[in-house]
Amino acid sequence: MTEQKKIIAGAENAVKAGAWYTVSSIMLRAIALITTPIFTRLMSKADYGVTNTFTAWASIFTIFCTLNLGYSIGRAKQDFPGKLDQYIGAMESLSLIFTMTIGVVAIAFIKPVSQWLQLSEWLVVLLVIYVLTHPVITMNQSRFRFQYRYKENVAISVYSSIVTIILSLLLIQYILPKEKGLAKILGMVIPCVLLALFLLLLQLKRKDLNCNKEYWKYGLIISLPLIIHTLSLNILTQSDRLVIGRFWGQEKVGIYSIAYVYAMMINIVLDSINQAWNPWFHDNYFVGNYAEIKKNVKPLVVLGVMLGIGCIAIAPEAIWVLGGDKYMEGIWIVPAVTLGVVCQYVYSQYVIIEMHLKKTIYVSIGTVIAAILNVSLNYIFVPIYGYIAAGYTTLASYLVLFILHYIITRYVLKVKLYHDSFMFGAILVTAVFAAIMMMLYAHTPAVIAIRYVLLSLLCFLWVFFNRRLILDFVRNKLRKRSIGEK
Repeated sequence: MTEQKKIIAGAENAVKAGAWYTVSSIMLRAIALITTPIFTRLMSKADYGVTNTFTAWASIFTIFCTLNLGYSIGRAKQDFPGKLDQYIGAMESLSLIFTMTIGVVAIAFIKPVSQWLQLSEWLVVLLVIYVLTHPVITMNQSRFRFQYRYKENVAISVYSSIVTIILSLLLIQYILPKEKGLAKILGMVIPCVLLALFLLLLQLKRKDLNCNKEYWKYGLIISLPLIIHTLSLNILTQSDRLVIGRFWGQEKVGIYSIAYVYAMMINIVLDSINQAWNPWFHDNYFVGNYAEIKKNVKPLVVLGVMLGIGCIAIAPEAIWVLGGDKYMEGIWIVPAVTLGVVCQYVYSQYVIIEMHLKKTIYVSIGTVIAAILNVSLNYIFVPIYGYIAAGYTTLASYLVLFILHYIITRYVLKVKLYHDSFMFGAILVTAVFAAIMMMLYAHTPAVIAIRYVLLSLLCFLWVFFNRRLILDFVRNKLRKRSIGEK
């Protein structure tokens, strides 16, 4: 197969994978949105806040305890051709060894750890178990993603989402009705443990798990600098709730979390797009196919902008459906957090360049600066202006992070791959429409109608300007179906 044919085949696989990831993500997010009002009505705001505090700590400790080794997989595909399964097995082995060591220490000193994390001792044990097993799932998903095996990846996502929701509801309603926070967390941990054990057994059967020192050294060189980056990124995203809990209590954490979860729903779709885009980007950047990257990134960014504007436009109705009247004050958090998500999506296009060039130290430097800024702003403004300020401190930090990665890529690494004015313009357009939609958050029928008319007009314009792309996609699908029938 020629290099050109490989690129075309890779692009077709990426498009197919991206379509499946996006459809499955929308489906799973729809299930999550449908069930969220059930959880918010079954649980108190304090219980809901505890579960979000648990997930915040889980995100932070997963990065540190697993040495962030998953970040090296994309580049390892090129440097160890045909050995990706063995490489990932080595990363899992190293991750498990280090995490078990940290877990033993945490349980040995469980009382002070419990007080520091503001979690019960039982929840600390569950936290250790979750941090030990969840990376097994994510690394296997990375393997399937870089091998364009979207069916396995989608199956894992569907299992994790549906089983977690069903088990959580059963535990809350029938088994642990007096410990609803614990019940919700158990509903998340148990399916994770079962799936991780299943995947590990399969890898043991294939003899993929190994302790290859060459792989370990390679993974650590790339991943260790990124521990600071990913920890800082999680501090940036999770510190809001931790600071709110300290100054305003778990009820305000619950309100903030509902708004945050809704605003982050578009990140599920955008992450699905990136899951398909990243392998394709690495393959094409590796062979110098820069023109194709520059051309294809634009519609992806525009799609992110449209999703962000849509999320902001329907925020009042969405928050009411998700949580009811008691959560409605959270609507003022949605625009800032959503705009932050769009910033994150746009600057990730610069980060992937740094990752491909193995300049991971620059990724860490930018995120550390943004995280320090975020925590500082939270401690300054949240006690004074209330928990809603946390959404806007996060937005400020993401804007700084976007600018930093642009400067690093463009002026430090000397890479000019994108139309940078287009990237800046995408964020500006989202911000302008966010401000307009916020002024139309009043609940009178006329104002609601104006919001939805504006949103419909934007959707029409997006379809109109992308009609050729949409028609070409439909024609290609029909042509392939016709050829298949023949």
